[in-house]
Amino acid sequence: TDIQERSDILKIFGQNQIVQVASNIPRRVEEFTCLSFSDSQQKIKLVFLSLINPNKNLHLIIEAVKKYYERFTLDIYGPVMDEAYWKLCQDKMKLFGMFDYHGPVPQWEVPGILSQYHFFILPTQGENFGHAIFDSLSSSVPVIISRNTPWGGIDVGGAGFYIDIDKDNAFDDVLHIITGMSSATYNSYRTSAFEYARKYWGSKNYREEYQFLLGH
Repeated sequence: TDIQERSDILKIFGQNQIVQVASNIPRRVEEFTCLSFSDSQQKIKLVFLSLINPNKNLHLIIEAVKKYYERFTLDIYGPVMDEAYWKLCQDKMKLFGMFDYHGPVPQWEVPGILSQYHFFILPTQGENFGHAIFDSLSSSVPVIISRNTPWGGIDVGGAGFYIDIDKDNAFDDVLHIITGMSSATYNSYRTSAFEYARKYWGSKNYREEYQFLLGH
């Protein structure tokens, strides 16, 4: 689905293989939405929506958010794929009333859910695309994601934060920045998130990329 996957396939199966690249097709970008962001001490709403397993690094976010318990809430969505890991996350959330788990949700409800939050956060160890990331951007919700995703440039474009999860206190630094963010700055991030998604969608020719699958 991308150049990196193509390189991996050729590395494993040999350079003589014929490999076609057909990008993941995300949800169509609809319209810009906006959620108010207060300059006061109103809590900032974070959302994690993904599989719950060690690869997604939910525990890193829990540990970071706990340090700012007066400013943030974190809602968690997604199926538990690793019970032992989920137990570890639950232990880290004990005694803090800023976390809520909502379980898995149908795909068609994802954009409506994400649009209720200020930031989408995913410290994953690796994604070849990350549909929830794109759903968030197209819902005008800026993202806080690891660099193990193919969404380089979101920080430069002001659509979110592209984090090196191997760096100590990486998420602490971002959360600190957000706590001092004005509503005007935040609204700029929302606009940039939507524009990033819109431009990405407009840059793709999915019909051409997928024609080979149908033999045309």
